[in-house]
Amino acid sequence: MKLRLPHAVPLLVLLPPLLLGSGRGVPACAQERRGPTTLENLLQEHAQVTPHGTVARPHHGSTDPVIAAAWKQYDGAVRAASASLLQRIDQDLRRAKPTTDADTTAGLEAAKKAFVEHGSLPSMLDAGLKKARRDSETAYRDAALALRQQYDTTAAKLRKTDDPERAETLVQEWTLLQNALDLAKEPQFDSTWKHSITNGPSAEITLYSNGSINAPDGPDTWSLNGTTLVIRWQNPEAPGGAWVDTCEVSPHAGSYSGTNQLGTRISGTRVP
Repeated sequence: MKLRLPHAVPLLVLLPPLLLGSGRGVPACAQERRGPTTLENLLQEHAQVTPHGTVARPHHGSTDPVIAAAWKQYDGAVRAASASLLQRIDQDLRRAKPTTDADTTAGLEAAKKAFVEHGSLPSMLDAGLKKARRDSETAYRDAALALRQQYDTTAAKLRKTDDPERAETLVQEWTLLQNALDLAKEPQFDSTWKHSITNGPSAEITLYSNGSINAPDGPDTWSLNGTTLVIRWQNPEAPGGAWVDTCEVSPHAGSYSGTNQLGTRISGTRVP
């Protein structure tokens, strides 16, 4: 069996440099990037990172005191949710290390590094952090909704006071922010793995949130049912036109192992 060696595509190559939020880059004229922090200031070194699904206040945005107060509340909610997520990862790390569970530790450390350095939420393959990821996403969405409502309310009041120019400025400012939030719904980087075949080649592969491999529109796919990971490699020489790797993912997604439809052993290890 031949494994086509897909090349992992760097996230920064796939994404335009002017996207907001998701830790992906910010227009110099529009955004002030603020990263999540923890009680121990774990993210102080990476203050330029924006968590996936959040936005940062524009540098030259509205100076309306009501909007300023809304941003303060939004930033506080984002920081609190981010701190809670990192504290959960740290708690699990403390439990894993005393038991010398190298696989679990590797998965958790990769999750922490991805979040701290790139704003990426825990991998969808990490069942142990599934609830923590979902809680963060919910908190980010709720905070953005409250911020949007304040923009809408303030703009409506400005129109009533015959100040349509300021009202329109607010509308345009929120449109920019909403576009950034909408981008978070598009396929995102999930995780990178060293994928190996017994007695065969290995290659780094990148998984995306829409189930594609190596590129958001790539032909090869992955899916997850519980802790069972199924990877399909399109190949006309394979039975049924695709090699199908069925693997079990370890706790906290440090590795996976299984076989393809011919019984050939497959394995993968998380790349930090």
